[in-house]
Amino acid sequence: MSRTSSKMMNYPAADRNKEPILNVLRRYVPSHFQQTSPASAQSAEQGADTYHVLEVCSGTGQHVKHFSQNFSPSITWQPSEVDFNSMESIRAYISGHELHNVRSPTMTDVSLPWQQWGGGVQPGGYDLILCVNLTHISPYDSTLGLMKGAGVILKPGAVLLIYGPFCVNGVMAPASNVRFDAGLRTRNPQYGLRDTRDLEKVGLENNLALEMIHDMPANNHTLVFRKAGH
Repeated sequence: MSRTSSKMMNYPAADRNKEPILNVLRRYVPSHFQQTSPASAQSAEQGADTYHVLEVCSGTGQHVKHFSQNFSPSITWQPSEVDFNSMESIRAYISGHELHNVRSPTMTDVSLPWQQWGGGVQPGGYDLILCVNLTHISPYDSTLGLMKGAGVILKPGAVLLIYGPFCVNGVMAPASNVRFDAGLRTRNPQYGLRDTRDLEKVGLENNLALEMIHDMPANNHTLVFRKAGH
């Protein structure tokens, strides 16, 4: 085993949900960025049309590897994390799989103001933000910070996708999610499943409209927020 591959962490849950999340991404990434042909690679190298994705709470790097390999190389992926070991794993995936359109991960704590996020983020700099499994296992300040920041750094008309388990319109179901929520709050009172009604309100306060809630496997959902404008 190489030194690089030994740093690649692998979580079975990430392998299970990467394809369902990819299917949702395909609904929102423009069709001309969904080609993985050599012609697309040549177009990217020539500096043609580009598309910028920020991945918040990237985890091991399994997701960004899978997503980047299933879309056009014209897309630039920016993974981010707060955990050192996860960042090392992401770097190993990038290097080991030669992911040329995936940037080195940045240390990004979304509970902080967006100006303090890593990677030199700028207002209107991203076409899409993806956040997987953050909101329920972090203090609510992280969710608020994510949405406040997204309202600034997304381009007009761009989308924020948030994946995870949620209390949907005040209803927490099934019973396994109720137990999961109770367990999280026992572990840390600041954790727990967030109510989509609260997130919808926070979104509107930050120029983000809740456009769709996609049902996902294992009692999860993907919330789609679109920034106002064109």
